[in-house]
Amino acid sequence: MPSVLRTWLCSVAVMACAGRVFAQITVGYVDHAIAIGGAKPHGRVAIYSIGQAKDVTEILVRNQAVVRADDNGNVTFPVQVPTFRSVWVIFDVTTGDYLVSSPPGYKMNRVSPPAGSLGTGDGIRNPRLIIDAFVARKGAGAWAGRAADRKRSGSAAVPVSALVSLERDGPPPPQKLTVGDVVFGMDVTDMEFWVLQVRPGDVKEANDAH
Repeated sequence: MPSVLRTWLCSVAVMACAGRVFAQITVGYVDHAIAIGGAKPHGRVAIYSIGQAKDVTEILVRNQAVVRADDNGNVTFPVQVPTFRSVWVIFDVTTGDYLVSSPPGYKMNRVSPPAGSLGTGDGIRNPRLIIDAFVARKGAGAWAGRAADRKRSGSAAVPVSALVSLERDGPPPPQKLTVGDVVFGMDVTDMEFWVLQVRPGDVKEANDAH
């Protein structure tokens, strides 16, 4: 069995952050699928992932969806291309609980959120050349987008209002971030990422931004 698939088949890896202290979300990696547990029964579950199919940045595998949990709060999400070098964000839209996970054995390249990454709440910024961004809001939905620093300004930025729903015909993105939103940013060149849940004071008022 190829080493990547063998690793993918290993049991749950929960290198995680949770929206609540006692969040119950779990993730297991099975044959060409991920098995999610602990979600709200019949609730919507947002799934967002970025992976590298090989040790080069040109071959990226993205998974984005919002699905319904079953009677027991479980979801089996099919994965066409299992990638060992991958990071998954699972967000329970009903409860606001979330989890960040990777297949067993892969060491996630997580860093602290950069200073000023949320600005006045209208955009998500990364002091790198590129950014893939994900935003989720309890009771509303989840959105994603990406951008590049083509002007070499010192950071790549994605306007919150330009994000696209993970659901077909899903809700429009918010105009600004608010307390409780989950925000994820990644530079796919080296899979470096950060994640946070917006707290009071994280978003600057417009008149305090300068």
